[in-house]
Amino acid sequence: LYVPVSSCNQLTYLDVDNGKLSCAGARGLCRRGPHLHGFDEVPDDSFPGTFSAIAVGRLSDLISDSKTPPSDAPWPTYIVATHELGGYSLIVDRAGTADPVLEAVGHYLPERPRAIVADAKQHLLYVASANTNNSAVTAISRLGVRIDPDDDVQNGTVREPGPRELLYQTTPLVVSGVSQPSDTRDLAVDPRDPTRLYAMLRGAQESIAFLQLDPTALGTGARLVDAVRVGGGPSKIAFIQIGNRPFLLVSCYDAKAIYIIDPDTRALVSVVRSLSGPFVMSFDESRKLLHVTDFRASVLRIVDLEGLVDRTKPPPRVVATIGRPRFKGVK
Repeated sequence: LYVPVSSCNQLTYLDVDNGKLSCAGARGLCRRGPHLHGFDEVPDDSFPGTFSAIAVGRLSDLISDSKTPPSDAPWPTYIVATHELGGYSLIVDRAGTADPVLEAVGHYLPERPRAIVADAKQHLLYVASANTNNSAVTAISRLGVRIDPDDDVQNGTVREPGPRELLYQTTPLVVSGVSQPSDTRDLAVDPRDPTRLYAMLRGAQESIAFLQLDPTALGTGARLVDAVRVGGGPSKIAFIQIGNRPFLLVSCYDAKAIYIIDPDTRALVSVVRSLSGPFVMSFDESRKLLHVTDFRASVLRIVDLEGLVDRTKPPPRVVATIGRPRFKGVK
């Protein structure tokens, strides 16, 4: 597991062994020890700083010519991170090696990046930023990975010649048809059609924007097709499928609810309430259960979504809570 920790310049990674978590720290603590990673890999003044979001997957998903790994080993795991002040970094975890390796860093993203999403079909990463600089256009940043087949320099030190993964920033995706679009909190790529994107807009819009990539703009433009208003404080978006039916799930922190949208009809299907501060969501497809971090209560909520596709079942609702609710300022 790879965990970005607020106000920390290192990535925490934990091993999972027989259902138990381990980070090799004293008494199971991860605040110090070998499983904090990132800060010492490059000089302090060039590392991008505090992590804000990460994307994790197989490196082959980001390499356009991914038929053969660059070495005899299987394709490694990538961790691409964004950093609070607008930087980005690439960490590679190779099977059989002791530690993940920081391979590349960069700067010049908009400040306050809030989400990074991989598109395996187009071998790109999209970055959404809460950049409140009153920009006249929405610009979603994009990152790519390429392999230098014979690189003998890493972070200013000599290394053995061989393939090295490099992270680079490509042209941003400029969105037309959206006014006051400076705060883009999250986005999702439709796995059925990667030219369809769903962007979460905060501020005056408080909505999910349905975007279509514009092939006439040489891959650098997207047009607004529609928008669906959601509750206050939209924070995270998730694209899921239950059977053959797709849904967009939108956690709305201030509204204390999760809005469920049909991405094909662009209609609001249901609203899950009885939450305190919903944030990150993870869907268990086999059980049709949604796990939601309730940030304000410091618990994990379990939401049954089976009623979305089976009308004999109750509508989506919270069915369980893991942990003891702890509200700030309340003993």
